Amino acid sequence: MAGYRQYHERLVWERGEELGAKAREKLADQFPGLSDDKKFEAVVQRMGELAGTKRYEDMESLMLDAAKIELFEDAREGAAKN
Repeated sequence: MAGYRQYHERLVWERGEELGAKAREKLADQFPGLSDDKKFEAVVQRMGELAGTKRYEDMESLMLDAAKIELFEDAREGAAKN
């Protein structure tokens, strides 16, 4: 049973990593700071806090809100350029 639990946890973690990478890539144009690993880590930490609210149904919307909070200045500078 423990072997299955470890397998399942690893599978869930890998799937989460895959979904996170896709969301990061998709939002990179809007939030260039996501390409910076230090800034991305701050976004991931914020995602953990927001996920506790259980208001999110997908990784992209969770990352979007976290990025809006953590990378507000990046988004504002990007909008000013356009």
